[in-house]
This record gives sequence, C-alpha cells and structure tokens, in this order.
Amino acid sequence: MIRALRHFAVTWGALVLPLFVCAHNGEFLLAKLTLRPDGSCVLRLTVDTEANFNLQNRAQLTQAADGLFLVSAGKETASLGKVAGEPSFFSETKLDPAAPLGHTPEEMAKAYKLEVVEWTWTPASPKFLLRLPEMSPHTVVLWLNDDCRPPGSALEKLCAFAAQTSGVAWIDARAPGGWSYGAHRKTLWRVRRCTPAEEAQGKIDTFSGNCVCLPRAWIERVGLPHAHLFPHGIADFDYGLRLHAAGAPLRRLPGVVADNADPSPAASESWRTSPRPMRAIWRDFSSPRSFFHFPAWRRFALRHWGPVWGWAVFAAPYVRWAAIAALRTVSSPSAPGKVSR
Repeated sequence: MIRALRHFAVTWGALVLPLFVCAHNGEFLLAKLTLRPDGSCVLRLTVDTEANFNLQNRAQLTQAADGLFLVSAGKETASLGKVAGEPSFFSETKLDPAAPLGHTPEEMAKAYKLEVVEWTWTPASPKFLLRLPEMSPHTVVLWLNDDCRPPGSALEKLCAFAAQTSGVAWIDARAPGGWSYGAHRKTLWRVRRCTPAEEAQGKIDTFSGNCVCLPRAWIERVGLPHAHLFPHGIADFDYGLRLHAAGAPLRRLPGVVADNADPSPAASESWRTSPRPMRAIWRDFSSPRSFFHFPAWRRFALRHWGPVWGWAVFAAPYVRWAAIAALRTVSSPSAPGKVSR
C-alpha cells in the first residue's frame, strides 16, 4: 500500500488551486495540476484500473472527475468539464516519479494499468478557485505564492509538521534584497514582523502567506480567505488573525527557508527618501495591490481593531503620507521663500 498524501494547494495573488493524491484503492491514484507561464492550466488525473473497480474505463473516469472538481470564478460555479471542455486520454504503465507518495524502487519498476485523463484550459479570470466538493479527499490546505520556491521535499515536511502540531504551519521565505516573510504580530497601530524572541515564545498573531499549510479542520472552522474583501497581500494578515482568534496554533517549520522574489520597488521604498514625487507614491500606495488600498484597509482595520479605534488605525498611514509630503515640500530647494545661491 502506498502511503497517501492528500493535499489542497492554494496559490495566493494569482490563482487558488487544489491538488491531491490518493493511494492505491483510492478513487484516484493521482491528481496533478500544472500552471504554465502563459496562464493556462493542465489538470491530469490518473486512475489504477487494476486496483479501482469503480473506474474501469475512460467514460467512468471522465464522469467521476467532472463531478469531483468545481471551478469557481466570482459568484458562478461550474463543473470542470463545462469550463475546460473535452479532455485528452492516455494509457500508461509506470507511476509518475514526481508524485509525492514516497514510491519505492520496486513500485517504480512495476508495470501498472493506468488510465489518464487531462484537461487543458485558460481561466477567464486571472484569479479563480478550483475546489473540491464536500466529502472530498483532501486533508490539508497548502497556500503557496507563485514567486515562492520551497527547497527539495519541504512541502512534504510542511504538511507532516502541520498534521503533527494540529495547527497552521508555514515556511519562512526570504528575498535576495533582504525582505522576509513569516510570523507577524498585531500591535496598537499595525501588523509587524515578529522578533526572534517573540516567535520563540509563541507570540505570533498572523503570518505572511507565501507558503502555508493548514489542516482541513481549521478550514472547516474558519473558512477560506476572503478574497472578495481583500484583493491582495492584506488577505494574508486577515486570514492569520481569523485563525488565531479561533484558537489555531501558528508555527513556523524549523530549519527550512524558501527563496522568494523581491517585492516591487514601490512596495519597499522609503517615502521620505524616494526620488519619486509623492503623487506617484500615492498612486501605488492606494492601488488595489497595496496593503493600504482604501476599501480593503478600512475593512481590515475595523474588523481587527474595532469600530472605534479601528478608524484611527485606518487613518494612520494616510496621515503619515500627508505629513511626509508636507515635509518634503517644505524641505525642497524649490519651496516658496527659498533663495537659490
């Protein structure tokens, strides 16, 4: 018996996508999702017809898969077949060496009777949800940014660590420019990165969701991220705070660090010393991709700091921007009243 590793993979910021694998005698042996650089998706399902008496031909395989996966974009949900169209079929005799099932050399060398069905399609929206209906076989959720690169077998270790701790686990991610992603604390005014001492003491309130694993029980209790309310990065913090409020343990997988792309220059620059004009900074600062996008930041502040103090937290970054803009204007060599020498 091949040990089952079932998981539900989430890519935040671009796509939210599930993956799972089942052992022999499961409904499916393997489901594999590939995200291509051109935006298209390939979902490949494999069944072992020798071990699965329910799925013995391609028609049964297609019908079962079409009923298992639902594609959701906005408020509409449709079956995979309706969105992706007709699939392609293949027959194979060898197991996929990339499958995270821990196959032994003997199992890899053995010949099987495998049937494969594959859908290829391009989502109509750059952000959509491919989900499994209730009672589906996934046991954990893996939230993975598309610019995050975990090393080697880190994802398998992460899923096992989350299961052992019965809580939410993540892999810290670091960018070449020094930017890091991981544990965060909620303070009087904002959410900031945890210090090493705070993290060691378990004083963690939320996280940056670059590579996070959640047991299914917490998904069922808290739900999924509220993508319709928080269109970008602030959704990480909101979801972590919701999980923390529900009592979920929040833990970093020790000894593993993922590589991550640097944030955009606009997201990491200093407002005070930036060579860009404050008007250009404001456009980026208030865009939907910014933490301080008006509707998302207002919802976030009021939800997590309350209906009174939340307004002060909401206003703080905009007041800071205005103060820096005024200071830069006054200190500019071309400011009114200054004489060039």
